[in-house]
Amino acid sequence: MSAPEGNEFFRWEFDRIQKIFGSVRACATDVCECEFKEDESSDHYRFWTAFNARQVVLEYYEHKHYLQLAFKTYGSHFPKVTQAIIDRHDVSKLSFLEVLGYTDKFVHGRNSTLWLLALHHHYMSNSHHPQFWVHSNGQENAIHRQEDMSPTALQESVLDMVAVVWNKIKKNDTIGLFSFEDRYLERYTPEDAERVRVMAKTVLYHDALK
Repeated sequence: MSAPEGNEFFRWEFDRIQKIFGSVRACATDVCECEFKEDESSDHYRFWTAFNARQVVLEYYEHKHYLQLAFKTYGSHFPKVTQAIIDRHDVSKLSFLEVLGYTDKFVHGRNSTLWLLALHHHYMSNSHHPQFWVHSNGQENAIHRQEDMSPTALQESVLDMVAVVWNKIKKNDTIGLFSFEDRYLERYTPEDAERVRVMAKTVLYHDALK
Protein backbone atom coordinates (compact mmCIF):
# COMPACT_ATOMS: atom_id res chain seq x y z
CA MET A 1 0.00 0.00 0.00
CA SER A 2 1.42 3.40 -0.97
CA ALA A 3 0.65 6.78 0.56
CA PRO A 4 -2.32 8.55 -1.06
CA GLU A 5 -1.51 11.89 -2.58
CA GLY A 6 -2.74 15.17 -1.15
CA ASN A 7 -2.90 14.26 2.54
CA GLU A 8 -1.27 17.13 4.33
CA PHE A 9 -1.34 15.61 7.81
CA PHE A 10 1.60 13.28 7.11
CA ARG A 11 4.55 14.73 9.05
CA TRP A 12 6.59 11.58 8.92
CA GLU A 13 7.16 8.94 6.28
CA PHE A 14 4.19 6.77 5.36
CA ASP A 15 6.22 3.57 5.27
CA ARG A 16 7.65 4.20 8.74
CA ILE A 17 4.25 4.63 10.35
CA GLN A 18 2.95 1.58 8.50
CA LYS A 19 5.81 -0.50 9.90
CA ILE A 20 5.11 0.50 13.49
CA PHE A 21 1.35 0.10 13.12
CA GLY A 22 1.47 -3.57 14.13
CA SER A 23 3.22 -2.80 17.41
CA VAL A 24 0.87 0.08 18.12
CA ARG A 25 -2.22 -2.02 17.43
CA ALA A 26 -0.91 -4.69 19.80
CA CYS A 27 -1.69 -2.18 22.55
CA ALA A 28 -5.30 -1.77 21.45
CA THR A 29 -6.90 -4.09 23.99
CA ASP A 30 -10.40 -3.86 25.42
CA VAL A 31 -9.10 -1.63 28.19
CA CYS A 32 -6.78 0.36 25.93
CA GLU A 33 -4.56 1.39 28.82
CA CYS A 34 -1.22 1.15 27.05
CA GLU A 35 0.80 4.35 27.31
CA PHE A 36 3.90 5.11 25.33
CA LYS A 37 6.65 6.58 27.46
CA GLU A 38 8.94 7.59 24.59
CA ASP A 39 9.69 11.24 24.00
CA GLU A 40 7.48 13.30 21.73
CA SER A 41 9.74 12.71 18.73
CA SER A 42 9.06 8.95 18.70
CA ASP A 43 6.94 7.35 15.99
CA HIS A 44 4.71 5.70 18.57
CA TYR A 45 3.95 8.99 20.27
CA ARG A 46 3.29 10.77 16.98
CA PHE A 47 0.85 8.12 15.78
CA TRP A 48 -0.95 7.21 19.00
CA THR A 49 -0.97 10.53 20.85
CA ALA A 50 -0.09 13.49 18.61
CA PHE A 51 -2.11 12.27 15.62
CA ASN A 52 -4.48 10.77 18.23
CA ALA A 53 -5.25 7.48 16.51
CA ARG A 54 -5.96 6.24 20.01
CA GLN A 55 -9.34 8.01 19.97
CA VAL A 56 -10.80 6.07 17.05
CA VAL A 57 -9.52 2.78 18.46
CA LEU A 58 -11.19 3.56 21.79
CA GLU A 59 -14.40 4.44 19.96
CA TYR A 60 -14.24 1.13 18.11
CA TYR A 61 -14.12 -0.81 21.36
CA GLU A 62 -16.84 1.36 22.87
CA HIS A 63 -19.12 0.56 19.94
CA LYS A 64 -18.33 -3.14 20.28
CA HIS A 65 -19.29 -2.94 23.96
CA TYR A 66 -22.75 -1.61 23.13
CA LEU A 67 -23.12 -4.06 20.25
CA GLN A 68 -22.48 -6.91 22.70
CA LEU A 69 -25.15 -5.44 25.00
CA ALA A 70 -27.61 -5.17 22.13
CA PHE A 71 -26.93 -8.77 21.09
CA LYS A 72 -27.22 -10.07 24.64
CA THR A 73 -30.47 -8.19 25.24
CA TYR A 74 -32.24 -8.52 21.89
CA GLY A 75 -30.34 -11.25 20.06
CA SER A 76 -33.25 -13.70 20.28
CA HIS A 77 -35.12 -11.48 17.79
CA PHE A 78 -32.25 -11.72 15.32
CA PRO A 79 -31.61 -15.47 14.96
CA LYS A 80 -29.33 -15.15 11.94
CA VAL A 81 -26.76 -13.22 13.97
CA THR A 82 -24.31 -15.37 15.92
CA GLN A 83 -21.72 -14.55 18.55
CA ALA A 84 -19.03 -15.13 15.93
CA ILE A 85 -20.58 -12.45 13.72
CA ILE A 86 -20.68 -10.03 16.66
CA ASP A 87 -17.04 -10.78 17.46
CA ARG A 88 -15.82 -9.92 13.97
CA HIS A 89 -18.19 -6.97 13.49
CA ASP A 90 -16.36 -3.87 12.15
CA VAL A 91 -12.96 -5.48 12.71
CA SER A 92 -11.71 -3.68 9.59
CA LYS A 93 -11.73 -0.48 11.68
CA LEU A 94 -8.47 -1.76 13.19
CA SER A 95 -6.85 -1.94 9.76
CA PHE A 96 -4.09 0.50 8.94
CA LEU A 97 -6.09 2.37 6.29
CA GLU A 98 -9.22 2.75 8.36
CA VAL A 99 -7.44 3.87 11.53
CA LEU A 100 -5.67 6.57 9.53
CA GLY A 101 -8.74 7.63 7.56
CA TYR A 102 -11.17 7.66 10.47
CA THR A 103 -8.69 9.63 12.59
CA ASP A 104 -8.21 12.15 9.79
CA LYS A 105 -12.00 12.59 9.54
CA PHE A 106 -13.34 12.32 13.09
CA VAL A 107 -10.38 13.65 15.07
CA HIS A 108 -9.03 16.26 12.66
CA GLY A 109 -12.24 17.04 10.74
CA ARG A 110 -10.81 16.58 7.25
CA ASN A 111 -12.78 15.28 4.28
CA SER A 112 -9.56 13.99 2.76
CA THR A 113 -8.87 11.46 0.06
CA LEU A 114 -7.58 9.21 2.82
CA TRP A 115 -10.93 9.38 4.61
CA LEU A 116 -12.82 8.53 1.42
CA LEU A 117 -10.53 5.57 0.78
CA ALA A 118 -11.01 4.37 4.36
CA LEU A 119 -14.79 4.73 4.14
CA HIS A 120 -14.94 2.80 0.88
CA HIS A 121 -12.70 0.10 2.36
CA HIS A 122 -14.99 -0.15 5.38
CA TYR A 123 -18.14 -0.46 3.32
CA MET A 124 -16.60 -3.08 1.03
CA SER A 125 -15.32 -5.09 4.03
CA ASN A 126 -18.57 -5.23 6.00
CA SER A 127 -21.75 -6.67 4.56
CA HIS A 128 -23.92 -5.19 7.34
CA HIS A 129 -23.68 -1.85 5.53
CA PRO A 130 -26.24 -1.35 2.74
CA GLN A 131 -23.47 0.27 0.69
CA PHE A 132 -21.80 -3.14 0.46
CA TRP A 133 -24.73 -4.23 -1.70
CA VAL A 134 -24.41 -1.43 -4.26
CA HIS A 135 -22.96 -2.56 -7.58
CA SER A 136 -21.62 -0.61 -10.53
CA ASN A 137 -21.46 -1.59 -14.18
CA GLY A 138 -17.86 -0.36 -14.22
CA GLN A 139 -18.40 2.19 -16.98
CA GLU A 140 -17.23 5.83 -16.92
CA ASN A 141 -20.79 7.01 -16.36
CA ALA A 142 -21.47 4.19 -13.96
CA ILE A 143 -24.95 2.93 -13.32
CA HIS A 144 -25.29 1.87 -9.70
CA ARG A 145 -27.67 -0.88 -8.67
CA GLN A 146 -28.45 -1.74 -5.06
CA GLU A 147 -29.72 -5.17 -4.17
CA ASP A 148 -31.47 -6.31 -1.03
CA MET A 149 -29.20 -7.40 1.79
CA SER A 150 -28.93 -10.99 2.94
CA PRO A 151 -31.11 -11.79 5.99
CA THR A 152 -28.00 -12.19 8.15
CA ALA A 153 -26.47 -8.89 7.05
CA LEU A 154 -29.76 -7.05 7.51
CA GLN A 155 -30.23 -8.35 11.04
CA GLU A 156 -26.65 -7.43 11.93
CA SER A 157 -27.29 -3.98 10.47
CA VAL A 158 -30.27 -3.45 12.78
CA LEU A 159 -28.26 -4.46 15.84
CA ASP A 160 -25.53 -2.10 14.66
CA MET A 161 -28.03 0.78 14.64
CA VAL A 162 -29.30 -0.20 18.08
CA ALA A 163 -25.73 -0.19 19.43
CA VAL A 164 -25.10 3.29 18.01
CA VAL A 165 -28.25 4.66 19.66
CA TRP A 166 -27.53 2.85 22.95
CA ASN A 167 -24.09 4.43 23.03
CA LYS A 168 -25.71 7.86 22.64
CA ILE A 169 -28.51 7.56 25.21
CA LYS A 170 -26.54 5.34 27.62
CA LYS A 171 -29.59 3.35 28.73
CA ASN A 172 -31.63 0.32 27.71
CA ASP A 173 -34.78 2.04 26.50
CA THR A 174 -36.42 -0.33 24.02
CA ILE A 175 -38.71 2.31 22.53
CA GLY A 176 -35.83 4.73 22.08
CA LEU A 177 -33.52 2.06 20.69
CA PHE A 178 -35.92 0.74 18.06
CA SER A 179 -37.76 3.90 16.99
CA PHE A 180 -35.71 4.42 13.85
CA GLU A 181 -36.25 7.69 12.03
CA ASP A 182 -36.98 7.39 8.32
CA ARG A 183 -33.81 9.31 7.43
CA TYR A 184 -31.74 6.45 8.85
CA LEU A 185 -33.55 3.98 6.63
CA GLU A 186 -32.97 5.82 3.37
CA ARG A 187 -29.70 3.96 2.78
CA TYR A 188 -31.63 0.67 2.42
CA THR A 189 -33.65 -0.50 -0.53
CA PRO A 190 -37.39 0.18 -0.01
CA GLU A 191 -37.94 -3.52 0.64
CA ASP A 192 -35.15 -3.75 3.20
CA ALA A 193 -36.31 -0.55 4.90
CA GLU A 194 -39.72 -2.11 5.37
CA ARG A 195 -38.14 -5.29 6.76
CA VAL A 196 -36.24 -3.18 9.28
CA ARG A 197 -39.50 -1.49 10.34
CA VAL A 198 -41.13 -4.90 10.79
CA MET A 199 -38.22 -6.18 12.90
CA ALA A 200 -38.35 -3.06 15.08
CA LYS A 201 -42.13 -3.35 15.54
CA THR A 202 -41.75 -7.02 16.50
CA VAL A 203 -39.21 -6.18 19.22
CA LEU A 204 -41.40 -3.35 20.53
CA TYR A 205 -44.48 -5.59 20.55
CA HIS A 206 -42.79 -8.34 22.53
CA ASP A 207 -41.28 -5.80 24.91
CA ALA A 208 -44.75 -4.35 25.57
CA LEU A 209 -46.01 -7.80 26.55
CA LYS A 210 -43.49 -8.15 29.38
